[in-house]
Amino acid sequence: MEQKVFSVMSEEFTKNYDFYKDYDDMVIHKETEQIFKTNFVNGMVQLVPVSNQTAMEKIEQWLSEFAKELKRQGF
Repeated sequence: MEQKVFSVMSEEFTKNYDFYKDYDDMVIHKETEQIFKTNFVNGMVQLVPVSNQTAMEKIEQWLSEFAKELKRQGF
């Protein structure tokens, strides 16, 4: 699967994107809710689309359930 990398200037980034939850390297587009992995290079922000918000929430839910099961088993 080919991943497209988008580059935006810092000003556009600040205007159109918010950091996603507690992640410091994931952002969400304010209008489209598309989620991107970020890479900051020379005043530009490189964005790689990773998923949509619904998929991220499903992954986080699964991870939460997995963590609970590990705790239940004594890990």
